Amino acid sequence: MKKLEFGVVIASLQRRRELLHSRLRTEGTNEALVEEKVEIELAISTLLFCEKLQLSHRSRILQLPSLGNSFAEYGIVELDEMGSHVRPLAIDGVPVEVTAHSLVIERPVELARYYIDG
Repeated sequence: MKKLEFGVVIASLQRRRELLHSRLRTEGTNEALVEEKVEIELAISTLLFCEKLQLSHRSRILQLPSLGNSFAEYGIVELDEMGSHVRPLAIDGVPVEVTAHSLVIERPVELARYYIDG
């Protein structure tokens, strides 16, 4: 699978957004045009997000279930080769905390190689 890139689609959406901006300036406020502009801006930001993280419709998304005990919590830990806990997972020294209903996203392996942290 090749790297996910949405440049052509994003450019098309940006042109449509600019057209809507022009129409709104000349015609005044029009609820349908404003709604379309908002949807286009949401689509552009979503495509940029997916492109940056290399997320596709083939990404597997898991939602952590509710816990039976209101005082219980989830934890992500690093395991050694024997499966023993080494330490809680931290990114840049900040522990990763997840709660019930947090999402865990698994990118297809062939897309993960294109993702660069940052």
